[in-house]
Amino acid sequence: MKNKNKEIITVIDIGTSKICTLIAELKRDENNKFYFEIKGIGNSESDGMDKGVVCEIDKATSAIRNSILEAEEMAQITASNIYIGIAGAHIRSCNINSSISLSVNGQPREITEADIKHVIDEAKRAVGYQAEFANLKIIHTIPHYFNRDEDKGIQNPLKLEAHRLEARVHIVLANPININNIIRCVEISGYKVDFDHIVLEPIASGYAILNQDQRALGSMVIDIGGGTTDIAIFYMNSIRFTAVFPYGGFELTRRLSEILCTSYRTAENIKLTHGQATPDNIDEDTEIDVPDITGKGINHYNKRTLASDIQEEMTSLFRYIFSNISQKIIMDSLKAGIYITGGASQLKNLDSLISKISRMQATICTPDLSHFKGQVSTLEKPEFSTATGIFLYLLETRIKKGIQEESHINYEDGFWKKIGRFIKSWFV
Repeated sequence: MKNKNKEIITVIDIGTSKICTLIAELKRDENNKFYFEIKGIGNSESDGMDKGVVCEIDKATSAIRNSILEAEEMAQITASNIYIGIAGAHIRSCNINSSISLSVNGQPREITEADIKHVIDEAKRAVGYQAEFANLKIIHTIPHYFNRDEDKGIQNPLKLEAHRLEARVHIVLANPININNIIRCVEISGYKVDFDHIVLEPIASGYAILNQDQRALGSMVIDIGGGTTDIAIFYMNSIRFTAVFPYGGFELTRRLSEILCTSYRTAENIKLTHGQATPDNIDEDTEIDVPDITGKGINHYNKRTLASDIQEEMTSLFRYIFSNISQKIIMDSLKAGIYITGGASQLKNLDSLISKISRMQATICTPDLSHFKGQVSTLEKPEFSTATGIFLYLLETRIKKGIQEESHINYEDGFWKKIGRFIKSWFV
């Protein structure tokens, strides 16, 4: 399998329940716009992972390798230019203000790219002085906006004159040991991935399911996976808040296993086939058969009671999440509402329950595939939001860094080599 004269990018979404690998080729359509043609899709059952963290390296390596090999077999292309989506309880984030003086002999001067980099670097430096972020490494540095003297909320201050430049910056940090363990699994599998090719999963999911209007007006993304529930808040087309909570679909299944006194596998099957997040429209006399823990007997459990049990568990989770978010974000500012995705988001009536708890409109979402061609029908599910979103995040980053769709690209240099240099400036 060869990649000669092709611009290939590979995305690996490493979750607690599954590992998805997408191999795509960057192309242009008849209007000279870029799109990704999906060449290969690989899915494997995740193993050796717990809540986004490698806990058994041999098992995790095998699962990752199987996913990549399946995608390569379909694509007949070798996986290269690998980007990885991550989550996990070790993720931290904060918003930092920084400023620099530009005056020369008391006179303003023109803001340069070096000045913008300088003020962002000052924000990074400020994070390093905070004890709660000791031993963590920055993986994303995303400006909210800039202030130029008395002018506030500027998206791009380049070439404006000012005495002083300020920045409001969202910074995401992670435990480098956990990231290095994931990278090690990929490398043992026979592939190379750089530390700065790591993308936080809720950020990617936001780019997959939100349009620009929703990101501008104010939206919350809730990505519910097997091991974690990931949050990203967008406002004025910028990321204002990110968080990862170590609770997901697996935790609900575990609780149902205890409540029903049955095996984990049986509880998962009952959750998928009979579960819903509210008891609405369930007949009070409906019962379901539940194999007991021995596998030899059958118990009966009221279906409406099951829904009430699920509602109680999910209500506790989301009240906890919203209480933590509300300390930093004014929920009423999210005019576009809440958008839910991820493999564990398909629980019936979950959107209704979240709407009731948050008092905002909540919508279950699948990824926007308008920038993709090829093998896309398989990806029209919430569990593929992170993987597809990483591609869209890279395109958006490219635009923000000033490489326009119409710009002349030297393909001999390699588009992703060129794009990588620009993306790298958003990381440490």
